Amino acid sequence: MNFINSKLYSIIYLVLTLLYVSLAMHFPVSIYSVAGHDDAWFISHAESILNGDWMGAFNQMTLIKGVGYSYFLILNNLLGTPITLTLAMLYVAACLLLIYVLRKVGVSKLLALCLFAFLIFQPSLFPTRIIRDNIYFSLFLIAISGLIYATLCKFEKYRIVITGLSGLCFGLFWITREEGVWVLPGFVFIVLYSLFVMSKEKGDLILLLKVLAIYFLTAFIPLFATGVMNQYHYGSFQVVDVKSQSFANVLNALNRVDVGEEIQFLPVPLKKREAIYKVSPAFRELEPYFEDTGKGWTNPGCAIYKDACGDYAGGWFMWALRDGTNSLGYYKTPTLAARYFERIADEINSACNNGTLSCANHPIPFMPRLTKDAIQSVPRKIIEAIKLTIYKKGTPLTSGPSLVPKYRLNEILDFLGNPKVVALESQRLLIASGWYYAPKSDWVYLNCSNGDAQRNVPINRDASLDIATYFKDNNATKQRFYFEISDFKNCSLSFSSLKIQSIKLVGLLKNPPKFIKVNEGVINFDVVQAVDPIKNKNYILSAKESLISFYEWVSVYIFSVGVLFFIGTIWLLISRSRSPDNLMAIAMSLWILYFSRIVLVVLVDVSSFPAINHLYLLPAFPIWTAASFVSMAAYFNAVKSMIKMQAR
Repeated sequence: MNFINSKLYSIIYLVLTLLYVSLAMHFPVSIYSVAGHDDAWFISHAESILNGDWMGAFNQMTLIKGVGYSYFLILNNLLGTPITLTLAMLYVAACLLLIYVLRKVGVSKLLALCLFAFLIFQPSLFPTRIIRDNIYFSLFLIAISGLIYATLCKFEKYRIVITGLSGLCFGLFWITREEGVWVLPGFVFIVLYSLFVMSKEKGDLILLLKVLAIYFLTAFIPLFATGVMNQYHYGSFQVVDVKSQSFANVLNALNRVDVGEEIQFLPVPLKKREAIYKVSPAFRELEPYFEDTGKGWTNPGCAIYKDACGDYAGGWFMWALRDGTNSLGYYKTPTLAARYFERIADEINSACNNGTLSCANHPIPFMPRLTKDAIQSVPRKIIEAIKLTIYKKGTPLTSGPSLVPKYRLNEILDFLGNPKVVALESQRLLIASGWYYAPKSDWVYLNCSNGDAQRNVPINRDASLDIATYFKDNNATKQRFYFEISDFKNCSLSFSSLKIQSIKLVGLLKNPPKFIKVNEGVINFDVVQAVDPIKNKNYILSAKESLISFYEWVSVYIFSVGVLFFIGTIWLLISRSRSPDNLMAIAMSLWILYFSRIVLVVLVDVSSFPAINHLYLLPAFPIWTAASFVSMAAYFNAVKSMIKMQAR
């Protein structure tokens, strides 16, 4: 019976995996090759590395992000598979490793299977863009699973291999995004707990330390290898230069200047810049850029924060600072840029120390000082972020139309293994149907322009006996039309008679008409609409819509039950004066990690730019899910253990 049950469980896991992979490969992704600081950055760097040019010539853009996702894109290109397939397989591997480890520490087969199913079909985790967040949560799951396996599971012959590979994924996780510090509280808790258990049970402490050494040494490999390559090509042993000491110093110095009440989302407003220009010759070099040529960086913030219009809002100031520094010629090498930033920081700090500038302490690096309003909004923002992670704030089906020049589209698709993509804005189909009646057999056609080139697209005439009857014209038996056309922005509906003015299709779409008088005739539109060719295939996205509806309904219950079981387990342990077991320690670590991510995102949201969104919160989705199920297992385990003790 046990053999049959185990085999049945394996079959269910296989079926769920195949179903998930099939869905993941069919959901379309958007390609944003114009997003130079995000999607396009990872693609272009991956292409550059594959071409043997490392990350190209050094400038202010070269090391703005961790290169982990570019490494992943390179691997995918070498495999020759669609990017969505590789992403799906990575996530499946992460979930299976987590399930394997949780089974080792006592989670039941049924609960583990339910957790696996709920993890892999989370609609928010299906990729919608070619962006690093797609692998961030998978690498995290592998990293935390490997750490738990290394510290809390009994020794097995392949323990070293699993520990090493998961450590390597932790290293890749660390260089995929720049804010990996949020995982440290949860990771440190697991390590300290394992050391406590080892000392209490008089286990092999040396073996534990060796395994931990393997984990963290392998994690160091991606950082070290990337640093070596950057040292060779640019003369600087660093992975991301926005985290360099010099850049941190200049931001902290700028943020600490006090010119009155802080303005939320404006870390270095005009009044503060003017005060700094007076005391810092180095910063004064940037005045022409900030107050003139760099004003384009004020537009993104203005679109979100109306009080920030005309000035540099939080998350965009640092990019303006880097671009301005590059315009002065200081980004020829990392060393030259670092020296310039240190000059600014030293001049500001000197002015602060001698009283020329009024300055305040700035305890949190990189983050602007929080205003009173920002601090007061934190609880509300935390609730907002939690609601988003439990599907109470909506989940996007796609990221909208792809934004990529046509000449690059096929090249990028080929590089990514030709996944299904959301159509370009210009590739959306305009569908129109109706009828046109005019004397003398006048008819319609499409006239489209591309620069100086013109092309005419004929429109078929369909049967229209009803039109002939209505107008009492036996020659009007083919007056109905239907057409579909992509790239319709520069197309017009024209008429055979040169006296009749053409009708722009974009205008038709914005204000769909019913009847339009055309000289002696009339044109009637039954349908005028633009559709996304992918979205129009309902069988592709209907499954995701159904998943979203299901998760919107069930997630709040699983989350609430998980929290209640966690609190219940704590109460049981305290009331019976018992120490937590491995399952409870894992649940505690996962809840710590969940709220660490929430708090990090909220702090960014209230100080710099809108961060409470699906992309930045993606790691929180699998974390609370695992935390809830492990909390249930911990409670059941605690109750079972106490029943056994009472039976004695």
